[in-house]
Amino acid sequence: MKANFYNFLTFLLLVCSCTSQDAKNPGKFTLNGKITGQDSGIIILSYSPSSSIRINDSALIKNGAFNFQGSIVEPTLAQIMSENETSSADLYLEPGVMTVNLTKNRFRDLKMTGSKTQDELIQLNLMLSPINKNLSVLNKKRKLITDSILNSQNSNKIIDLQKESRELENQYFRLRKELNTAYLKFVVGNPDSYVTPYYLDVLKINGIIPYDSLKLIFFGLHQNIQNSIIGKKIKEEIRKKDNIQKGATVPDFKAIDLNNNTITLSQFKNKNVLIMDFWASWCEGCRAAFPHLKDLYKKYNPQGLEIVAFEYRDVNKETWLSAINHDSINMWHNIATI
Repeated sequence: MKANFYNFLTFLLLVCSCTSQDAKNPGKFTLNGKITGQDSGIIILSYSPSSSIRINDSALIKNGAFNFQGSIVEPTLAQIMSENETSSADLYLEPGVMTVNLTKNRFRDLKMTGSKTQDELIQLNLMLSPINKNLSVLNKKRKLITDSILNSQNSNKIIDLQKESRELENQYFRLRKELNTAYLKFVVGNPDSYVTPYYLDVLKINGIIPYDSLKLIFFGLHQNIQNSIIGKKIKEEIRKKDNIQKGATVPDFKAIDLNNNTITLSQFKNKNVLIMDFWASWCEGCRAAFPHLKDLYKKYNPQGLEIVAFEYRDVNKETWLSAINHDSINMWHNIATI
């Protein structure tokens, strides 16, 4: 039942969480650019002005110059790419007028003015540059060693190569640790930067920082950063995590059961025992438990036992209904999520 209960909490948090439109007012941006070594063609700018929209804009290059215009609500990470996407680079757009200078096939060497957040990204990249260079060299060595092992027929040589490969792997993990330490240093040292929530999210996803540390760092960020697009994502994940901590109050929910009755968690508040079951028609183990659950229900329902069964990732609603009828489990509340 513990596994079912925690699955239930996760499901509730997904069902109960809601999305809202960005409350901030959008600001206009203009990006004027020049590209050395290319007089014509197309250049692409890709960015997300909100959590639910992705814009892939394009501009004509005329005499080595191009121009983009659009609207964003905050400093926004974007990718600028050549027409065939052989060269690309990250940059931060901001409301206002910015300029960018590119070199054909070397977009990562771009020079940009007019974006404070881009300056902060450059600051971070300077911190990361020595580590990334070492990682690049190391990855090339790892590939050469792997290819040599695959192509060698000499067993003694393969043993030596495998030993060298393990040492390179150890070096790789040490460098990755250095990289994460640099991310963390930037995040802690720049609480008002829109670059910060992006790398805090990276550290969270990679499991680099404990949950308590994540919360401490996040709620120490400037309010604008907490309320940024990525900041809201992290805040919502913290809210969900807090709701399934031991001793937390389970959030209420509202759903419609098989008999078209509205079901809420709060309506079972005064029941002695409430069983939350998650199952699917294709789950043999789930359905094998139904005879036992039916015995429990018949015996203890008069004393206050209730069962709410949630369909979880079933094939379709018809298959789910057929399984309910076949297994005769319509005496309790059955709720579909499809």
